[in-house]
Amino acid sequence: MGWRPFGSDGTLAAQFGKRVAPINAYILATEPLPTGLTKSLLPDNRTYIEARRSPNYIRLSTTRLLFGGQTGHMSGAPQKVCAALVKQMTSLLPDLDGVRISHFWHGVCAAPRDLLPRVGVRNGIHFALGYCFSGNAMPPFLGEIAAKHILGRSSPPSIFEESDLPYFPRLARPEQFISGLATVNGWMDTLFDVQINHTDRMVA
Repeated sequence: MGWRPFGSDGTLAAQFGKRVAPINAYILATEPLPTGLTKSLLPDNRTYIEARRSPNYIRLSTTRLLFGGQTGHMSGAPQKVCAALVKQMTSLLPDLDGVRISHFWHGVCAAPRDLLPRVGVRNGIHFALGYCFSGNAMPPFLGEIAAKHILGRSSPPSIFEESDLPYFPRLARPEQFISGLATVNGWMDTLFDVQINHTDRMVA
């Protein structure tokens, strides 16, 4: 997938491209794991995310473990990013050291300047965007609000439509800037997490 800022094609969507930054996201899947191992790693079979500036997130998909992270880093060297993700995974979950990786992929998410998703109407265009990696939960919710607006039906007031979508500074939108910010966040995590146990960083 190539890097292409949303709304960069000169269409009516360009007004939104100036208000969100595209951010790379990466995830890998392990080979099928023994049931005993998956239960020991994630006994409640829940999704976990680290409480840090550059978090990793973990969940099970049947017998495979999905591990996501390296958010915001450049997309031009997938093998390097995958290797870094594997290193983080085995650091957090040592029992996975030596486990084979069956799949690795990446996608792009849109983030508003204040990281708050939005739904509404701008210059006659209905929109719901800026999910900030909450793609499973937010799109159905905001999509329903947008659909009701389009059909002329009322919906309960929502904080996600109460404020306008702020302009995102142009110099802060390129992939290079986002990648640099992700690197700084990683350094900050290393600096402040030295004395924190890995398991204390996980939030279910």
